[in-house]
Amino acid sequence: MKTSKTVSRILAVIMSMAMIFSEVGTPFNTYAADDEEVLVSENEVSDNEVSENEVSENEVSENEAEEELVTEEPDDDIEDGEQTIAEAAGDIAITGVKISPNYIDLKIGNTGKFTVTVLPENATNKAVEWTTRNEKIATVSSDGTVTAVGEGKTIIEVSTVDGDYRDLATVSVVKEFIRPIPDDPDQPVPEDDPEVDLGYESYDNILSATEARDIYLVKGQKLILKSTQISTGDKKTLGYSKPKNGYITVSAKKKGVTSLTAPGEGGEMYTHTVYINTPAFSEKSVKMEIGQSRDFAVNTGADTDKYTVFYSSSDRDVAYVANGKLYAFMKGSATIYAHVNGKKYSCKVVVKNVPAPKCMDGIEELKLQPLQSFTIKYNDGFKANDAIWEVSGNAVTVNKNKITASAPGEATVTGIDKNGQSRSFKVTVPAGLKRIIHITKGGSKSVKFDKLPGKAIWVSLNDKIATVNKGKIKAVGTGTTTVFTIYNRFSFAATVIVEDAILNTDESLRAGKTYSLNLTSGDIYTIQSSAITQRIAWISNKPEVARVNNVGKVIATAPGTATLKAKINGKSITIKVTVAEK
Repeated sequence: MKTSKTVSRILAVIMSMAMIFSEVGTPFNTYAADDEEVLVSENEVSDNEVSENEVSENEVSENEAEEELVTEEPDDDIEDGEQTIAEAAGDIAITGVKISPNYIDLKIGNTGKFTVTVLPENATNKAVEWTTRNEKIATVSSDGTVTAVGEGKTIIEVSTVDGDYRDLATVSVVKEFIRPIPDDPDQPVPEDDPEVDLGYESYDNILSATEARDIYLVKGQKLILKSTQISTGDKKTLGYSKPKNGYITVSAKKKGVTSLTAPGEGGEMYTHTVYINTPAFSEKSVKMEIGQSRDFAVNTGADTDKYTVFYSSSDRDVAYVANGKLYAFMKGSATIYAHVNGKKYSCKVVVKNVPAPKCMDGIEELKLQPLQSFTIKYNDGFKANDAIWEVSGNAVTVNKNKITASAPGEATVTGIDKNGQSRSFKVTVPAGLKRIIHITKGGSKSVKFDKLPGKAIWVSLNDKIATVNKGKIKAVGTGTTTVFTIYNRFSFAATVIVEDAILNTDESLRAGKTYSLNLTSGDIYTIQSSAITQRIAWISNKPEVARVNNVGKVIATAPGTATLKAKINGKSITIKVTVAEK
């Protein structure tokens, strides 16, 4: 009997969805185009992309791609007793080839890179050829660099010249990666801040200075200088170590102004003025409502323009900072970090739903969220709790003086109390709510909406990308899909973006793992992240050895070791950097 009831409920939901979609439309993915926002239905197919059941002449389906992603055997038309060119010449023949990674997400105009491993390592002829199945989607160069041209998916193939061994990988291209969007469509989606310069010109070239200069540091910051002739005006404010292997470490110990004397170009001594500040947020925590934005910046002291600052968020689906403003998108909490000269400072942001008014005095129109309710109250003498209420329209219901958003649409609410006084106001209720959720493949995340009961039946439009059960989303494949439920004629939906969290570097870096990087002092190395829909904030535990900016550019400053850490959709990745002397 329980199974029968469950089936009946599912059938009822499906019929309700059909009715609702005829009124409010299906959930859509939002892609930010150059000049306008383009809505693309999950079931629509672009010119360069095919549906799950169709395969164009120039492109293969996902299932076919998965079947083809195996190393092919060499041609079988070599008869017994015959030899390959390599064997005939006494060379070491190839036994296989492998592409890494096997999947890359790119947006139009961006590049990624595949690497190839030819086996055995001592094979005589390691030459390979790269080809693409569809140049309208992506092209590939002779070194495995892929350029995204148009929307869709295609296959990149590598083959060996000797033995004709082959391997395949998939490239997925979109116009623009989806960004978090607020519930209020009138609020613009902010762009990321531009790349910040980590040159730190004020102290980066102290030992090549040709004149005295001003140097701006933050408390706790360190400098490693290749010199044995360093001194400071106040060691309690700006300390320095004894020389070790020809280097001295200078440490900013407390806020203040002091001097640093060091040799410059040609060995001439210069005395620089050093300003040390302690950056901080004016508030340790901030409370906001969904859809709000506000001016937001860390206070670096009197010399704000002298510091390089960028921001990151622990959960950009909830809140983040761009262009000097803090944006709130979804109910929850996130920690905003300000990165100043390699140090980070935090502020907690708590985002809540838009509250209903506590008092209706002077309010003639208001907007309620689906299923939201509140008690009508006036402070002007009108007795709302004793009033008789009438509703024109089906968007809300009123029980005594408690009003509830019960259906999409509009309604006019009118009440008359025992003294004959009347009050009236108009209510608008949207057809549904939406969220954007980022998840790493293999991970999970819950999507929640206030007042939505746990018994609501959720549906995923593509179970190959993400499944959903009672609002808990599990990422099983890469790509974008929508999960949603219909309850009381309201649509609650989330656009789910699942990534494999691959960084396009000299080797494929994946979240959840630790890697090593060897550099020489003065080297600049960029951790490419074009396959990730969100900008990644890297942190160096020793910026005096290797520092990193807001787009993953690493600058090797002085000999030593440093650890770079970041989180990609909640999953950590670590790079251990060793810097050798130049």
